[in-house]
Amino acid sequence: MNLNNGDVNTKPTIPNCLKWSEDNQILLFTPIGIYIFTPLYKGLNIVRNGTCMCTARVDCQEFNKERGYFKFNNKVLDFTDRIIQENQETFRCATWSPNGTSNLKGCLFIAITTKYNVSIYGPKVNPINSDWIEIENMTENIISSYTNEKVEDITDEIIADQLQSISVSWSPLCIGENFDPISIIAIGSKAGTITFWSYNNGANFLYRLQAHETWVTTSSWSQWVNLGNNQYASSFVTGCVEGSVYLWQVSLSRDFSDNENGNGKILLSITLRMTLTNEDGRMADIMKWYDSADGSEKFAVIKGRKIYVWLSNKSMLLYDAQIFSLDFTMQMSKVVTGLTWRYDGSQLRVFTMDGNHWTFNVSKEEGINIDEFRTNFINKSLITKWQEQEFEDEDEKDDESLEELTLIEEVKNAGEENDSSMKEPIYYGADSSANELFVAVVFALESRTVQYLTDKFEVSHVTFISTENYKSMEMREALVRQLLNKLEDPFLICRKSTTYLMWDLLEYCDPENEYYEDDSLFSMLEKALRNGLLRQSNNLYFLETSYPLFDMTTNGISMNGLIKRLKLQLYNNIPLNKLRIIIHLYNNTLRFEFNGDEGAEIQNKIRYEISTLLKYFLEKILNIISNCLQGGLIVGNERDQSFILNLCDWVLLYYQTDEQLLNHAKAIYEGLNGLQRTTAKRTFKDLDNEIRPGFKGACEKGHLWERCSITLSLLSNKLIKSCSICKRKSLDITKLNDELSINSIFFKAILMVSDKCFYCGGNFIYNC
Repeated sequence: MNLNNGDVNTKPTIPNCLKWSEDNQILLFTPIGIYIFTPLYKGLNIVRNGTCMCTARVDCQEFNKERGYFKFNNKVLDFTDRIIQENQETFRCATWSPNGTSNLKGCLFIAITTKYNVSIYGPKVNPINSDWIEIENMTENIISSYTNEKVEDITDEIIADQLQSISVSWSPLCIGENFDPISIIAIGSKAGTITFWSYNNGANFLYRLQAHETWVTTSSWSQWVNLGNNQYASSFVTGCVEGSVYLWQVSLSRDFSDNENGNGKILLSITLRMTLTNEDGRMADIMKWYDSADGSEKFAVIKGRKIYVWLSNKSMLLYDAQIFSLDFTMQMSKVVTGLTWRYDGSQLRVFTMDGNHWTFNVSKEEGINIDEFRTNFINKSLITKWQEQEFEDEDEKDDESLEELTLIEEVKNAGEENDSSMKEPIYYGADSSANELFVAVVFALESRTVQYLTDKFEVSHVTFISTENYKSMEMREALVRQLLNKLEDPFLICRKSTTYLMWDLLEYCDPENEYYEDDSLFSMLEKALRNGLLRQSNNLYFLETSYPLFDMTTNGISMNGLIKRLKLQLYNNIPLNKLRIIIHLYNNTLRFEFNGDEGAEIQNKIRYEISTLLKYFLEKILNIISNCLQGGLIVGNERDQSFILNLCDWVLLYYQTDEQLLNHAKAIYEGLNGLQRTTAKRTFKDLDNEIRPGFKGACEKGHLWERCSITLSLLSNKLIKSCSICKRKSLDITKLNDELSINSIFFKAILMVSDKCFYCGGNFIYNC
């Protein structure tokens, strides 16, 4: 039997322990360790949809020796805390960062332990690296944000409660037009306080809020909303152990009065907007936002057996928003461990610890009610998965029939005596993919008879189930519309990786058998993206920006203005992002075995789209360089001149029929001729004949080189980073420590901007 479950030799103990990241990785936190799973595409070696593999593990106890324990004076700790202090330190909770918060442009995660240590972890080298390490311990900074005392000297019970962090949430990425992307970390304490920290390659304290009177057990963020006047806001919801749930407005802005670094000081303010629920004394267990591309919002909270939902036609922070509240009491006996939305926000999926699942319709008109058909559809998929796992565990044959599988309740209520040997599923957590087409569920199988198992024999499994009927034309049309709506956000590929955006869509596609079928999801996506691109073709080549290239303080070129202009025109560009998604779509068909004609057709399509992107790239770069030459803003740096000449040579060799590009190249040649002479050659590494159509070459000694997709030069492998999706190469600017590169302008700026693959938007893998 070919199972596609990911296995771990432990069991979670806390519900809602599974989190799906914006760079398409899945985090499972257990007491002894945090496991990271990577969803795989179906292809030549993978025959089942929704397959994952465990790519990394972080053990909690590994870090105790280095950082020590978080020790309070025993006078201020209650009995339970003293027990915790005496036992092994384990993970209490963990969550992902948004995509793009680190130098690697992937996701990090933050974790809190049972001894109140708070740490941020990330991959040591690459976003998909198996070696994850602690990159920042926030514990000391959290202490200093509350008190100047040493922890062991604290005798005040209130301060001790403030320092005991028990919950954490990480906001989506906030991208403003006038400042760098940033995200906010919120850390809740036993004293009802929350500390807020900005994060961009490091955490910095911003604000402290007294949100509740006692333990802050959970919190959640909505997407950021542009309020105008360079101000952005997010709906921030907090839940307390005594049952209160509040919605706050968290606002971000910048103070540019002290503008030494060009980014200004971050200003954060928080205002209580509404009490969502206060009469129900049960603790809020799980919170889940559904953010639509049209600006509407849906928010769900689970409290015991009750579902609370708030629906809004726009951001709940806007004063003219129409907000409706709904609630429903579920007939269940065990705690809710997972909560996900349907792809269109019309339904909620609820997973419970006793191995059950329910799907509920959610609408303003009809309230909340159970959808029996979809509940059974997903339950059947889940039953198949865990019974396959049971058969595998018992070494039964792969061809054992699954036709007699019944629904969960029928399995559990069966009265035969031999049923005592059967196992029951326990669901510990669930989360959904980017378009909600797959749900990842972590489950364990336990015998009905009482057994004693040591930790050594505990095991749990992460599995995927598809949530929709692939044959539904209504679903296909809705998914295509949703993707096009998402792509109207020019910052989309900065917020979310292209793999995350497309993985579940492509898993629902079947290009091997449906490549030429007009009504297949693959064809519908291709056609819609192509039509959308044609409608915006004018914007593709005539996008302008107001970022100034002249710096009045230095009477030279503005590096900050140049970088922002390049970023806007080369990456934060709606038509370009659609073209990148098309390339991503084509690239992922190559994992299948096509016949010769189909394979050649796909390769030709990829080459054509790459050529279109490269032409646009040359047009924009040479246009900026030409303008700077005319304004006298280019200095005679050898690295810049070599880079510029290389681009112009490329135009002469491969775009001889493009009059606009030829005019730019001619103007630049003439402009450079009037500058001070340098020793610059039209090569980067003094290689002969490096301008050639291939992407690989060799020097006269036979050493292999690979072409940088940005500078178009052939470079040694030690200077190369690779796109994790399309494998195209780019120059790793962190490897360039020579004076010419450091003092360059255009050469350095273009590489600083290119933190994602220009051709498909993928993250880079370094040192390869």
